[in-house]
Amino acid sequence: MAAYRTMTGFGLDPAGYCGERSVLAVAERRGSNADVTILRNSPFSQAPNEARQIEVILANERKALKDMVALGCSIAIDIPIDLQGLPRMCAPTHLWQQTKRKVDKKVGGLEPLASFIGHVTARFQSIFCDSELDQRLGLSIFETYPKPTLRKLLGTQWTAVRNYKNQPSQMEAICYALKICPQTEIVTDDDLDAVICALTAGAPAEELWNRDDYESGGVTLEELPRGYRLLSRTSFERIAVSTGDFDTWMREKSSKIQ
Repeated sequence: MAAYRTMTGFGLDPAGYCGERSVLAVAERRGSNADVTILRNSPFSQAPNEARQIEVILANERKALKDMVALGCSIAIDIPIDLQGLPRMCAPTHLWQQTKRKVDKKVGGLEPLASFIGHVTARFQSIFCDSELDQRLGLSIFETYPKPTLRKLLGTQWTAVRNYKNQPSQMEAICYALKICPQTEIVTDDDLDAVICALTAGAPAEELWNRDDYESGGVTLEELPRGYRLLSRTSFERIAVSTGDFDTWMREKSSKIQ
């Protein structure tokens, strides 16, 4: 009988503060399968307004990350965190270095500050002003990027689904290929990205990109941002997705470990 490691990982696909598109998911290993719960109503899906000021939102987001870490879980977030000196690049040798890190250039990532994710990057720079969270980066909090992960996982199938954003048929094909079900629980591409982030957060080292994977794309391990990780493969026979409430899930999980 195969021996399976315990695995619990949170995945966060964040958006800006203008809406409720940020999605948080948590993946748990059940033998040869994984149960992934998309956690609605998390602090990350709350937008500031007259009743919820930005300082309150930031405090709630920082507390949520710390509470997840306190459960002994890893967290993978789909946003640049270690900007590696951006935007103050004093001696660039290429134009792209003023707006991208080397890993962004090599894996096809967006400009952390110059594209439409700039406001989300700024949001998380504020969150990680907390020294306790900053110290966890690379230990239990990680940066990830679903696009190169999906390209690696899907192989030759990637070309047909590479434009899966807002394309239900392509998202369905990805779910089928990765044994994610029921597909009806994946309502948006943000949901799908959060699921991939959660699987990445909890994956063992042998299922992550290694030195050869990065160097084949022109990036050394030493050049990676702090806490950067990508998923290389999964060993699950089935990935079952459901939906739950963030506060309820956290309360139940916390009561079990006390």
